[in-house]
Amino acid sequence: MGLDVDGRRERIRVAIYTHQLPHMPFRGGPMNYAEAYAECYGMPLEMRRTVRHEPKSESAMSTNSPEKKSTRSG
Repeated sequence: MGLDVDGRRERIRVAIYTHQLPHMPFRGGPMNYAEAYAECYGMPLEMRRTVRHEPKSESAMSTNSPEKKSTRSG
């Protein structure tokens, strides 16, 4: 069972951060892990493929919700 290209790239990115390697030399060469990742994948290590949406705060939710209006007159 193989991973697609994006899945493999994301797993490598997470592994580099998990093991705290972004600024460590890559295989003893002139580049560090972050530079090698950028060279290989054509994008910086910090770049995410997907954007995580933050949940709305309670105040933002209350101002965006429709107000309940009473149908009774009186």
